[in-house]
Amino acid sequence: MMITVVLVEDVRAARLLVRRTLERRPDVNVVDECGTAAEALAACQRWLPDIIFLDLRLPDQDGALLLGPLRQLHPTVRVIVLTSDYQRERALLAAGAQAYMAKPVVTELLLDVVDEVMAIPDQDLAPRQASKGPDAYRQRVLLVDDDQSSRRLLSALVYRLGASVVGEVARLADLEQALRSCRPDLCLLDVEMDEGSSLGWLASHPQVSMPPTIVVSSHAECGVVAAAVRAGASGYVLKPVEPRKLAAAMEKVRSASPQLAPAA
Repeated sequence: MMITVVLVEDVRAARLLVRRTLERRPDVNVVDECGTAAEALAACQRWLPDIIFLDLRLPDQDGALLLGPLRQLHPTVRVIVLTSDYQRERALLAAGAQAYMAKPVVTELLLDVVDEVMAIPDQDLAPRQASKGPDAYRQRVLLVDDDQSSRRLLSALVYRLGASVVGEVARLADLEQALRSCRPDLCLLDVEMDEGSSLGWLASHPQVSMPPTIVVSSHAECGVVAAAVRAGASGYVLKPVEPRKLAAAMEKVRSASPQLAPAA
């Protein structure tokens, strides 16, 4: 089956990046590109695409306001929102988006997200109602890593695992303030930062109260793992991060059963 896609993004370079990535798959056809909300509505009505990639920052309208009209025009369209605003995730899903991807987009995950939204049955495409039951809980995650590419990948993985990224920290000097403002209930912490070892930094700043923390590191040496355990880490996942191993470590934290050995 051919998957038809419409791209709604006012920045041409961003559209080109997404298009080139999608068209690596022979079963994905980008049928139109739009730079405004008005063009998006016209394209949806014309093509009735399977998927719309929707940027929120459009020159003529907030992209979020398009979710309802797009659903009215085409009830079975899957909408993947492109946004850098982590705080709007819950509202976007409730308004009818099937997924969102943090910007700048991690192209390696684009096709995975396409497969995920295409797997959603048509009858489940209605806007999601916010549940107040125990299943509504979403871990609030703070990313601490000095490498932007690593943060982008972790952000995308965290979303795919059903959690929310509430903030990112690239410098240890900014960590204490981020903890106060973001109030995370989980931290993904890189060991080697520009300022030195994050574990050493925490040891020298005992006033910093950390939430449950999963150390994410390329170091598998016993000494580094032992230092993480001494620092109170709830998990240890090796880079490059595998989704299933990060999922297992996050679930251990969520169920309050610490994982102290590396997920290697």
